[in-house]
Amino acid sequence: MSPNDLNVTILGSGTCVPSLKRSSCSILLDVNGSKLLFDSGPGTMKRLLEVGTTIFDISFIFYSHLHPDHTGELVTFLFAT
Repeated sequence: MSPNDLNVTILGSGTCVPSLKRSSCSILLDVNGSKLLFDSGPGTMKRLLEVGTTIFDISFIFYSHLHPDHTGELVTFLFAT
């Protein structure tokens, strides 16, 4: 794997406290064309669209733990797909 085969996008690094400057936790990894989403805090779907990715582009979703600032849009993902 070359460095060009991996792209990391930090979609959010905040907490569940609303902020205009930071979205809740979410990281998008693009590994050889497969998009992996780590955590999906509130605002993740909007941030994905802002970086040109739809929920249908996501191959896998992983959760670091089950706090609401990391899982806030899990139900939305489940119903949207």
